[in-house]
Amino acid sequence: MSILFTNSYAEGSAEKRTLNKHAVLLLNKRKASNKAVEDFVLAANAGQTPADAYRAFDATTKIETVPRGHLALLTRVMQNTRPVSIGKQTYEYRQSSRVGNAQVSMGGQKDITIDHASYGYEGTVVPIFDEGYGVTWREHEGNMSDAFDTLVDVSRGAERTLMEKINEYMMDGDSSVTLKGRAWLGLRNDPSVASATLLINIVTETSNKAIRDEFVRLVKIMTKDNQVSGDLTLALSTDIHYRLTEPYDSANANGKTLKDHILEIPGVGEIVEDYAFEGNQLAMVYLDVTSGFHAVVGMPISSYSLMREMHNDDFDFVKWAAVGFVAKQSKSGKKTALYAAL
Repeated sequence: MSILFTNSYAEGSAEKRTLNKHAVLLLNKRKASNKAVEDFVLAANAGQTPADAYRAFDATTKIETVPRGHLALLTRVMQNTRPVSIGKQTYEYRQSSRVGNAQVSMGGQKDITIDHASYGYEGTVVPIFDEGYGVTWREHEGNMSDAFDTLVDVSRGAERTLMEKINEYMMDGDSSVTLKGRAWLGLRNDPSVASATLLINIVTETSNKAIRDEFVRLVKIMTKDNQVSGDLTLALSTDIHYRLTEPYDSANANGKTLKDHILEIPGVGEIVEDYAFEGNQLAMVYLDVTSGFHAVVGMPISSYSLMREMHNDDFDFVKWAAVGFVAKQSKSGKKTALYAAL
């Protein structure tokens, strides 16, 4: 049905129940317009059923993790998703302060000070992304043998367009999409994301040691200052990525690149080139659905047909999703994502 329906997406009984509700909602939408799909597939492909058609559409939308380049970070984030009801327009999580005033003594007879936790809430919005696609009824009539394959190709293109819009939202957010004071302003601007100014121009810097030292400084912002204990995913521009592929030293005695040395920095799990970053831009994110940066999904990416009433109505479909993003932070302001640029 969607790239969002993965094993990690369905973890836990509560998540599975929510996922099932997503499936039921989608299937009901599809049943309501099955006649339109039936008209299409019976004419274009003898023996096909609406279910066969939707399987073909769904098969084109299973975009796996991209090794590098276009949508590389987004496809990784989509492996860490929290399902919520489609009725949830905002997603909130509770923050708790640290508790206790530990002390030490020889006799254990000091007065014990009782401490209590204080709580707060943070969250994000879960907006709707949608678009329409299809073929005109005349195209369908004039090209019966290829019409079905054409629509599958159109579905694939629509999927990519929708993914690009979601990716744009993940990176830059949208201040106009807000509810109850909640909004997502993107990895580049959201206050829940730590920000840092690069001290060097990584792309043009000639000293490999200086570049490695700068990455160490940035990683420490996350691991030491923000106390992130899990491995970080480093997403960076093509320019930085190519700079990191150069040999670490001129002799290149051990065959290691600058990238190899950065991957050895404690706390670095993966380095990913992503086209959404340009020049001296990069991000460090702790991908975790429980306590890190992740997606919140009210409906996975899916398609259903619009109804047809007249013989000359086009064969149109809707592709949509409800997706938000959250970079969790503690009540004391410890963050799980960082964006850095010159």
